[in-house]
Amino acid sequence: MKFIKLVLPLISLGAAIAVPCAAGSRTIYGADDRMDFFAVSPELQKLADSTVTFFPASQVGPDGALNIDLTETFGKNRNLCATERFYSQPSASMCSGALVAPGIVMTAGHCSMHFDCAKTKIVFGYAVREAGVMPSRIPPEEIYGCAGIIAEEFKEGSADYALLKTDRPVTNHVPLRLNRTGRIEAGAVVVAMGHPYGIPLKIAGGATVRDASHPDFFVTDTDTYISNSGSAVFNAETHLVEGILVRGDNDFVWQNGCNVSLVNPQNGGRGEDVTKVALVLPFLPKPQ
Repeated sequence: MKFIKLVLPLISLGAAIAVPCAAGSRTIYGADDRMDFFAVSPELQKLADSTVTFFPASQVGPDGALNIDLTETFGKNRNLCATERFYSQPSASMCSGALVAPGIVMTAGHCSMHFDCAKTKIVFGYAVREAGVMPSRIPPEEIYGCAGIIAEEFKEGSADYALLKTDRPVTNHVPLRLNRTGRIEAGAVVVAMGHPYGIPLKIAGGATVRDASHPDFFVTDTDTYISNSGSAVFNAETHLVEGILVRGDNDFVWQNGCNVSLVNPQNGGRGEDVTKVALVLPFLPKPQ
């Protein structure tokens, strides 16, 4: 993915697992590991419960109704071939994020720089909870305003993060646990959770850290796309957040008059860049 990337058996987050992964503007590496919320294990659903996406305030009614055109699908908006997965799902939201402290949401800096905080809603639970049933309304208690930017940085090809303050305390979701050691090793198995191209939540695993040598980000092979930007990337063994998905390979290639996902070998392509979570730690309260 370049930013400006079926029901499968339930998978449990045990020691080193192979679960699906997702990210900002990205691509597919090896098998396509993206999964809907209803299709994953309770352990993964618990982590996904603290994932958010962003909508323009004008698209969210006071009762939680989403003012979106369900005919504006992923496939239609991106001129996809009809064989592409999630072709018929609505493409409506902007970027991805996660709750990382009481009242604080983490996302990519290049995301927060492109929307007006005061006119943006932070939405939990935009996900497919039953096969074939697309979300058209979000409970009002799952919708928060953006009350300000706590920290924000965007360096082309390097650090990319933002922390946003919600307009009221978040009491119905648990902040995710973060890796506070500042260390991530090549070969670690990771899972990404976010909203590729603004469609309902996708959970993608089956990925590993390729290179962790840069001080600000690591490279992995998650199956992710544009608007996965801001997705939390988890260590599959510890369940700790390791970073924020921010950059990656091209998403699509043109084939016979329509777009198909770019598919690389698992160890091929440029990989997906993930800002290390250590960069946001100075701006967050220490866990109690």
